[in-house]
Amino acid sequence: MLTIIRRLWRCPRGNVAVEFGILAPLLVIMALGAFDFGRYGLGLLRVSSAARAGVQYGTLDHSTANDIANMIQYARDDAVDPANELSIAARQFCRCPTGAEVACASPCPDGAYPPIYVEVTVADTLDLSFAYPGLPSTVTLAAASRMRLR
Repeated sequence: MLTIIRRLWRCPRGNVAVEFGILAPLLVIMALGAFDFGRYGLGLLRVSSAARAGVQYGTLDHSTANDIANMIQYARDDAVDPANELSIAARQFCRCPTGAEVACASPCPDGAYPPIYVEVTVADTLDLSFAYPGLPSTVTLAAASRMRLR
């Protein structure tokens, strides 16, 4: 009986199957993590590109800088969001060189008129496909883009 156990202990057959059985769950968890990480990256690209598209429309000229509805629509069209799942906000504001926001019609303390800025913020949520310890099951993706008109 002891010789049979020694012979089985030294026999290399089946070692690969046992090692694979031990490592397979780890490989599956790593693959799910890579999948969710890729979805997170694509989601960030989607919201940042949408914010940039809305701002680019807003900075075409002075009339489009006031067209908040179309800035939001351009952002939504870029993100391919016909169901209105994204949270999109747009605004036009003026800021003096000192950093204070002022009304666009009023001059800055130095006497010059403030530059006009357009800003679009886009937010979305991403449901992770696997429950990771220490991470929430839903992640918020947000991006903002700001450009100066004049």
